Amino acid sequence: MRVFFALLPDENTKAKLIRKMRQIEQSGYVGRFTLRDNLHVTVEFIGEVEPATLSTLETVLEGIQHKPMTVQTDHFGFFQTKGSNAVLALHLVNQEDLSNLNALLRAALLEVGIPFQDRPYSPHLTLARHFIKDDFDVSEPFRLTMTFSKLSLMESKQSGGVLTYIERKSIAFE
Repeated sequence: MRVFFALLPDENTKAKLIRKMRQIEQSGYVGRFTLRDNLHVTVEFIGEVEPATLSTLETVLEGIQHKPMTVQTDHFGFFQTKGSNAVLALHLVNQEDLSNLNALLRAALLEVGIPFQDRPYSPHLTLARHFIKDDFDVSEPFRLTMTFSKLSLMESKQSGGVLTYIERKSIAFE
């Protein structure tokens, strides 16, 4: 099973993000836009694990203590993939809380021997994959304030060609 830790936006925030994605799509841009229920901010990607590892990941999750946090989207950006396609993302500001949470999680994962991708943490919210970016203006700001009050352990599944993220467990921030 493929898993990751994430922050999930509330329904109001999801609605605003979906409206913005529809505007982009209606402007003629092509990509595989993120489904409403898949919108999230990844805190740490784990990848493929055996089902038996899930209980250890749940224990790691239960040990995380953090306060609720507010972050803001700032500007669009791309993560380049193969060819001319890219991942369209919204970059986040107020990253100190996100970076601290990522560091706490990585330390807890190291403690129990669960590997993760050892690369710099770059908080963002993915809006589309396989995005053809030809003349997309990333300088256009899109500001949206999001408050997160829980951390979730997510499972990524393909079903009928559709990518679905399932919340396996979450803990509330206090």
